[in-house]
Amino acid sequence: MQVDSFLLYGCLGVTMVFLLSVTMAYRRQRHFFGQMNQLLGFHKNANDQLGHILKELKRHSKQLAEIIDEAANSPAYDDAFGEEEAFETTVVDDVPIERLEVSRKIYIGNLEYSTTESELMNLFDVYGVIESVNIPLNRYNGRARGFGFVTFETIADAERAVELNGQMFKNRTLQVNFAKERD
Repeated sequence: MQVDSFLLYGCLGVTMVFLLSVTMAYRRQRHFFGQMNQLLGFHKNANDQLGHILKELKRHSKQLAEIIDEAANSPAYDDAFGEEEAFETTVVDDVPIERLEVSRKIYIGNLEYSTTESELMNLFDVYGVIESVNIPLNRYNGRARGFGFVTFETIADAERAVELNGQMFKNRTLQVNFAKERD
């Protein structure tokens, strides 16, 4: 009987050790999965925050592009950042050539952004012979800046063309003036 009880106690001890090790393994596994769930929660939070930041960056980027477009459409921007044109300083009839050049050139503001140089030429060719048409592009996005220049062959043609000031073109009221001389 002593052997049987020794065997019984031995089996009970082994069973207890086994149950204890299974319980400890189960607790470790629960702790591990709890930590994994916590890390997944942190990861999800970080992804949500990054998504929000990305959305805000896109919104601010769009606003900045609109501000740049708006600033680029102002004549002040053109004066500050425009490319200088080379004029000769020859004098004809006591008037510098550069002055003659400017008075034959008109500024057209408030243009629809989709307006092309050929459309602008067609609009103004009824007033006289056109030497050149230029619609400056925004250097950042390559789109039209909302204004342009037309240079006529004679000052009289340019003076007639300025009469278009205030007229509607592509659902916009045009601003037509003599182009200002750049300093």
